[in-house]
Amino acid sequence: MRFERATGVPVRAPIVEYPHRALTRGIEGDCEVSFSIDAAGRPFGVSASCTDEIFARSSARAVEQTLFAAPVRNGVPVGQGNLVYPIQYRLED
Repeated sequence: MRFERATGVPVRAPIVEYPHRALTRGIEGDCEVSFSIDAAGRPFGVSASCTDEIFARSSARAVEQTLFAAPVRNGVPVGQGNLVYPIQYRLED
């Protein structure tokens, strides 16, 4: 059985820092950050799955420090689980 995961909608885009080691080595990558949010839109249970582990810490930190839009049911914000936020690391040409 496969569960669908919703993409978390940030109130403002996360501020993602390119890891210095990855930058100096010319490494690019992709991450999927999994998490839940409380009724205020604060993330918890954050974990990052990346094409290279070098990006995991900065990706998780970026999502942890971001406020997300909580769904509203019957006029009241509620928490939500099983969310994902994709992050790409690309070097500029």
